[in-house]
Amino acid sequence: MTAKGKFVVLRRVRGGDEDLVATLYGTAGKVTLFVKEGYLPGSRFFGTFEPFNLVELYYRQSGNLLLPEDLLSVERLSYLASGYERFSFMSRLARFTLSRVSFYDEQFFNLLTNYLKAPPSEGLYLRFILEFLKLSGITPKFLSERKVSAKAVSLKDGSPSEEGFKVSPSVLNYLIKLYRSKRPERLRLPPSALKKAEEFLNAYMDYHQIK
Repeated sequence: MTAKGKFVVLRRVRGGDEDLVATLYGTAGKVTLFVKEGYLPGSRFFGTFEPFNLVELYYRQSGNLLLPEDLLSVERLSYLASGYERFSFMSRLARFTLSRVSFYDEQFFNLLTNYLKAPPSEGLYLRFILEFLKLSGITPKFLSERKVSAKAVSLKDGSPSEEGFKVSPSVLNYLIKLYRSKRPERLRLPPSALKKAEEFLNAYMDYHQIK
């Protein structure tokens, strides 16, 4: 039976010399698409399933694979990834979705596509994670504070804690500002502190089994 869906292409690989296998995220969840002869220039799907592209298509299911029947539209976001910084940022969003998201959620789908289209800036990937946590219903509690002086945060609920995950107040206060700011690209933090902020958010998601 044929169905219609809208998807973001997260990655694609060769399936032999001519075929293409792509991982997509969209209305059917996180799925694997098989395109026979998809790497041949003569294929009607040639160049369609490039990473980051937003596609709408009719498909049918064969076992665990989706097979494309007809392409309705394609927004070639892959063209935005022409520079290294933009490509690196978009790749991080795709890897996050591959590793952290299992089921379709319309709000997350919209969040992902909006961030794929956004010019990258310092801290924007962390802002993406914070918005994802909000959608997941597990926003760390310290984000509701105006300012914190704690040097550790509980992984259970994200509240300041003496015995939680060790992280400096400057990092926590940066995340508070990042979470609330309408212009997150204006916020700055040293690279080492950005790395520590990401380590904390990854540990928080791991604790809540988001993987």
